[in-house]
Amino acid sequence: SANLRKTATTVVSIGVHDVNEYAPRFMFSAGMTHYQATIRLSSFDKAQLRAGGVLVTTVTATDGDKSSTLYYAISGGNHLGHFQISQNGVVTTTPGFADLQDNRYELVLTVSDSSIDPRKITARLQVTVLMSQDDVILFLPGYYSASITENSPPVSSLLRVQVVNRRLQPLVGVQYSLVSGSGSNKFSLHPTTGVLRSATSMFDREQVSSYHLTVRASVGSVSNTTQISIAIRDHNDNPSDNGGHRQFVLNNFNHTLKAGILGKVKVNDADSSQIYKCTVVTNADPMLIAIHPQTCEVSLLRDNPAAGTYHVTVLASDGFQSPVTSAIQVQIV
Repeated sequence: SANLRKTATTVVSIGVHDVNEYAPRFMFSAGMTHYQATIRLSSFDKAQLRAGGVLVTTVTATDGDKSSTLYYAISGGNHLGHFQISQNGVVTTTPGFADLQDNRYELVLTVSDSSIDPRKITARLQVTVLMSQDDVILFLPGYYSASITENSPPVSSLLRVQVVNRRLQPLVGVQYSLVSGSGSNKFSLHPTTGVLRSATSMFDREQVSSYHLTVRASVGSVSNTTQISIAIRDHNDNPSDNGGHRQFVLNNFNHTLKAGILGKVKVNDADSSQIYKCTVVTNADPMLIAIHPQTCEVSLLRDNPAAGTYHVTVLASDGFQSPVTSAIQVQIV
């Protein structure tokens, strides 16, 4: 029939091509308009720093054009080449980074899309480099002193040196050593405990009265030094010599000479710290001249004495060695 209508169907596929209408966008933390990162570096980690790859931070960007691949780059502030960024937005240090001082870097990061006419955007990254509190070796206290009596047997522990970090916390892995000093061969320092001991009994105060040592503490490549002063205490190991003749010449021309202490009995003894006691053997005039038994002081007992020469002999003893004889002459003119 002429009025019979025929129809047909088909499928039409219409492709919608993405147009690069959106620029990438960095994702910041709430309230932030840029990135911030802090890395703490330690002198103990020099090997890792030289190798690179110390994590700084990770940045993230998005793009409304879903088909785009994003590319990250550091486009500013990296003239020293200390930093690098991966295509996943991971920012790390580069090999050879050795900035071991507090510092701040302002980097410019760029992210771009993969279109023929790429859109891109930048963001700031502030990197603060802080030295670790653990990379400083401090002796506590800063200076050490000790004493030992001469001729003593070796002492197992004179003192112990200790080190801490800036937070006053103990350090681990410390190695101690004696690096210099007078008579350092007479002492030994334990390499891990820091205990100082005497290695000999051959100390003679009359020859050397003190020793000064330099100690080094090391952790890895970081070290510090301090000083130790060791005083040798006196021991009564030397005999006294006869004091010989000690003379006091007193002027009484005007008859104004007053009673009082003239001085002390003279005794020669290398052990200068010893205290002597004196015993009078002979005294020409005990009413005029006196010797104090505990202090060995020689005293004139009365005012305006008559002119003359007065002789006194005493025995002086330090309580350990044999007493010695000392002669005293008091001449009044």
